[in-house]
Amino acid sequence: MKNLIGKIYRELPKLLVLPRAILEMHDLLLSQVRNERKRTLPNHFNRFGRKYFSQSDEDGLTIETVNRLGITNGTFLEFGVGNGLECNSIILLARGWRGVWVGGSKLKFSQNPTWSNFRYIQRWITSQNLSLTCREAASFIGREPDLVSIDLDGNDLIFARSILENGWRPKIFICEFNAKFPLPINFSVQYDDRHKWKHDDYFGSSLQSFLELFQDFDYFLLVVNAATGANAYFVPAEYRYLFPDIPVSDHEKWVEPSYELNRLFLHPTSKKTITQIIDRHST
Repeated sequence: MKNLIGKIYRELPKLLVLPRAILEMHDLLLSQVRNERKRTLPNHFNRFGRKYFSQSDEDGLTIETVNRLGITNGTFLEFGVGNGLECNSIILLARGWRGVWVGGSKLKFSQNPTWSNFRYIQRWITSQNLSLTCREAASFIGREPDLVSIDLDGNDLIFARSILENGWRPKIFICEFNAKFPLPINFSVQYDDRHKWKHDDYFGSSLQSFLELFQDFDYFLLVVNAATGANAYFVPAEYRYLFPDIPVSDHEKWVEPSYELNRLFLHPTSKKTITQIIDRHST
């Protein structure tokens, strides 16, 4: 038995190499598939997609949108950030933006009360406390945000409508939608304060439902991300002239869903990286 245990310990490093090699191959093949999708999609804006701190390729789309809109010293409000190590607005913090995160989970890092550019509101969002939360966010950043991102896996459409009906007009609105329902199918879960995603297909709302909402408030669909086909970017119609390279038809912006994610990417995000980003831009 002692000899067997010794042999296992000697062979263990070799056994651990194989899973990583498989993961690296998975990510390489996934990258090739995604690059081909970006190259062949009718909406050429997808080619700007890149992953840095976002779940997939949202960061690159956000950066290009911000650049075209000419936003400097911007502000954001993001709902649904998990543990704070992967979300849509970390890249904006790195660019010196000021903003607020809202979510029900505990962050991997502690807030510094002296931070002037970042605040986390740990709160389960409902229709009853959404307006209060938005007021708190606006008070902290000094105005309504330039970018709003919602990824709560449930009542997102209702919350987006409430934000717009209350008069906010962010220049960029990012919404995760239920990509199982292609255009022009309307689908939305029934409102439930306690809704939690059970890793099945009962979550959120279809892209068509979001399209109709944002069209009512004079927004246009800019892009659906190529990597997963599950995140939609909406921009006020007054800025459409800044995006001459996108198709007019929303059907040409639809992307087949692909929920396969990278298993390895660069290096894992450290909580020290995030806190240093925030510290650097806090005054």
